[in-house]
Amino acid sequence: MGKIEQAVYNLINNAVNYTGDDGNVAVSLFKKKDNIGRFEVKDTGNGIAKEELPYIWERYYKAEKSEFHKRTTVGTGLGLSIVKGVMEIHGYAYGADSTLGKGSVFWFEFPCE
Repeated sequence: MGKIEQAVYNLINNAVNYTGDDGNVAVSLFKKKDNIGRFEVKDTGNGIAKEELPYIWERYYKAEKSEFHKRTTVGTGLGLSIVKGVMEIHGYAYGADSTLGKGSVFWFEFPCE
């Protein structure tokens, strides 16, 4: 498996683990603007507090340890740090947008023709 494929897998796996009771996860791939593609994964989970978002990309950080995210999942806490490393190696923009009680969107952008 290549590095980008690993990052995509980690983002989707994370969304599946943290989505809400409805089990909905949406994956999107689209052209955002001229020569910029965007990959997004959206879940309907509890969301992540704004003040925690900067830390989710750190190794071994697990949001469920916080007071805001109570779902228990099995994992190493490495998935998003791997995504961060892959995106930085490729020079791709990446991030997460989240609203407590409504879920999260994890994304990265890349050059496309």
